[in-house]
Amino acid sequence: MANNLAQTGTVTGIIEAAARLFSRFGYTRVTMEEIAAEAGLKKGSLYYYYAAKEDLFREVVETRRNEFRSRVMLILKASESASERLEDYALARFDYFKNLQALNIPDFRESSGRARVLMEMFTRHAQEELEWLTELLESGRLRGEFHVPSSRKMAELLLHVLQGLRLRFMRESENLRPDNAAFTRLRREIVMFTGVLLTGIQCGRPARPTGTSRVTTRVRGRKQR
Repeated sequence: MANNLAQTGTVTGIIEAAARLFSRFGYTRVTMEEIAAEAGLKKGSLYYYYAAKEDLFREVVETRRNEFRSRVMLILKASESASERLEDYALARFDYFKNLQALNIPDFRESSGRARVLMEMFTRHAQEELEWLTELLESGRLRGEFHVPSSRKMAELLLHVLQGLRLRFMRESENLRPDNAAFTRLRREIVMFTGVLLTGIQCGRPARPTGTSRVTTRVRGRKQR
């Protein structure tokens, strides 16, 4: 039992050490020896856990995905309204995307034709997201919060738009490392779109000003009082 816990701690340390180096230097410029040193291990010990740097990078990406998945599970089970949970989901997805961008994924994709590896991973992830969003929208429909002809189709539409915003962001940042202003702009666009979507599908609720979230609305309400 203690040995298993120690191994789990070692793997976690390796993953976080690799994530720091990939974020700082990019995939191609980081070596397994440097990752081992960052994790406080000998190079041979690192190879005991990961046979290649590519395997380790994929594990880092999957770890970030699992963190996002855990956050989404909490959102789906929360007692808040479906509208509030949808807003929380959109922002959780933004945080997940920002964490992935920090890993310099384009550098990995362009190294030795690894685009297929990422495509397979993200295709699987997209299918999972579609199921989550369908469940969230369907819960709102069944509770009388949302008026949607098909929760599945609406989930597909929502994902397409969010992916479109992400792709535009990536194209604009293709040759530059995104700064905080770029991420702030993307976050604002996601909040605005989510607000517009909710205005269209909510049943009999007053529209919130475009571009605001329930968080900013609550803050403004407190200031007015």
